[in-house]
Amino acid sequence: MFKKFEAFMNKWLMPIAHKVDKQPHLSAIKSSMVALTPFTILGSIFSILPALPNMIEKGGNALSWLSPVSNFITSNEELLSLPVTLSIGMLSIYVVMCIAYNLGNHYKLYIPGCIALATFSFFVISAEFVEGNLAYGNFGAKG
Repeated sequence: MFKKFEAFMNKWLMPIAHKVDKQPHLSAIKSSMVALTPFTILGSIFSILPALPNMIEKGGNALSWLSPVSNFITSNEELLSLPVTLSIGMLSIYVVMCIAYNLGNHYKLYIPGCIALATFSFFVISAEFVEGNLAYGNFGAKG
């Protein structure tokens, strides 16, 4: 059964996958997403921390020895949310930079210029100002 499935995949889908992989823009997006996996994992780990005090409180007496950890997390919540903001919260900026790097590398262009121009263009398109301050809501995954 699996051999038939593998033969089907090799006959019909692999040629399409090779053509898609050879396309420079899609390949740049793929490489950029792979390169940003560590940032996503790091941000995900730190996004779990604010939920720990709720879990410790609901654990009752069994987890009462963790109350100092819970107190530390609740008193330093702003500091512990910084890695989430700098990783997942700024993901769009990193994606733009990585795609510009990969495309500049493919077309053998001046890489710092490509990254700077792409980043500047992204800021021009997605920047919003709320009450005179730059809102960074569009810099995350939704941007």
